[in-house]
Amino acid sequence: METPLADLGNASAAHRDNIRRIYGLGMTEGTSPTTFSPDACTTRQQMASFLARAYPVATTALRSSPSPYAARPGATE
Repeated sequence: METPLADLGNASAAHRDNIRRIYGLGMTEGTSPTTFSPDACTTRQQMASFLARAYPVATTALRSSPSPYAARPGATE
Protein backbone atom coordinates (compact mmCIF):
# COMPACT_ATOMS: atom_id res chain seq x y z
CA MET A 1 0.00 0.00 0.00
CA GLU A 2 1.23 3.46 -0.81
CA THR A 3 1.02 6.28 1.70
CA PRO A 4 1.49 10.05 1.59
CA LEU A 5 4.36 9.59 4.08
CA ALA A 6 7.38 10.94 2.22
CA ASP A 7 10.08 10.36 4.85
CA LEU A 8 10.32 6.57 4.76
CA GLY A 9 13.28 6.46 2.37
CA ASN A 10 15.92 5.63 4.99
CA ALA A 11 13.86 2.86 6.60
CA SER A 12 14.54 -0.72 5.55
CA ALA A 13 12.11 -2.34 3.11
CA ALA A 14 10.61 -4.45 5.92
CA HIS A 15 10.07 -1.39 8.09
CA ARG A 16 8.54 0.56 5.18
CA ASP A 17 6.13 -2.34 4.54
CA ASN A 18 5.15 -2.48 8.22
CA ILE A 19 4.64 1.28 8.40
CA ARG A 20 2.50 1.17 5.26
CA ARG A 21 0.53 -1.72 6.73
CA ILE A 22 -0.32 0.04 10.01
CA TYR A 23 -1.06 3.25 8.12
CA GLY A 24 -3.47 1.36 5.86
CA LEU A 25 -5.18 -0.21 8.88
CA GLY A 26 -5.69 3.24 10.39
CA MET A 27 -3.38 2.55 13.33
CA THR A 28 -1.13 5.53 12.64
CA GLU A 29 -1.61 8.89 11.04
CA GLY A 30 2.01 10.01 11.01
CA THR A 31 3.44 13.12 12.63
CA SER A 32 1.98 15.30 9.87
CA PRO A 33 -0.09 14.56 6.76
CA THR A 34 3.11 13.74 4.83
CA THR A 35 5.62 12.57 7.44
CA PHE A 36 5.96 9.58 9.75
CA SER A 37 9.22 10.53 11.51
CA PRO A 38 10.49 6.93 11.67
CA ASP A 39 13.49 7.86 13.82
CA ALA A 40 11.52 9.82 16.44
CA CYS A 41 10.82 8.43 19.90
CA THR A 42 7.32 7.29 20.77
CA THR A 43 5.73 8.70 23.90
CA ARG A 44 3.52 6.67 26.23
CA GLN A 45 0.48 8.60 25.02
CA GLN A 46 1.35 7.85 21.39
CA MET A 47 1.74 4.16 22.25
CA ALA A 48 -1.65 4.25 23.97
CA SER A 49 -3.13 5.67 20.76
CA PHE A 50 -1.51 2.91 18.68
CA LEU A 51 -2.90 0.25 20.99
CA ALA A 52 -6.37 1.81 21.08
CA ARG A 53 -6.45 1.88 17.26
CA ALA A 54 -5.03 -1.65 17.03
CA TYR A 55 -7.64 -3.20 19.33
CA PRO A 56 -10.62 -3.00 16.92
CA VAL A 57 -8.45 -4.20 14.03
CA ALA A 58 -7.20 -7.20 16.03
CA THR A 59 -10.56 -8.14 17.51
CA THR A 60 -12.29 -7.91 14.14
CA ALA A 61 -9.65 -10.21 12.67
CA LEU A 62 -10.08 -12.65 15.55
CA ARG A 63 -13.86 -12.69 15.16
CA SER A 64 -13.57 -13.49 11.46
CA SER A 65 -11.06 -16.32 12.03
CA PRO A 66 -12.27 -19.83 12.67
CA SER A 67 -12.16 -20.92 16.27
CA PRO A 68 -9.03 -22.89 17.19
CA TYR A 69 -11.44 -25.33 18.86
CA ALA A 70 -13.47 -25.96 15.70
CA ALA A 71 -13.12 -29.41 14.17
CA ARG A 72 -10.51 -29.47 11.45
CA PRO A 73 -11.14 -31.49 8.32
CA GLY A 74 -9.53 -34.87 8.74
CA ALA A 75 -8.98 -34.47 12.48
CA THR A 76 -9.85 -37.36 14.73
CA GLU A 77 -10.94 -37.18 18.37
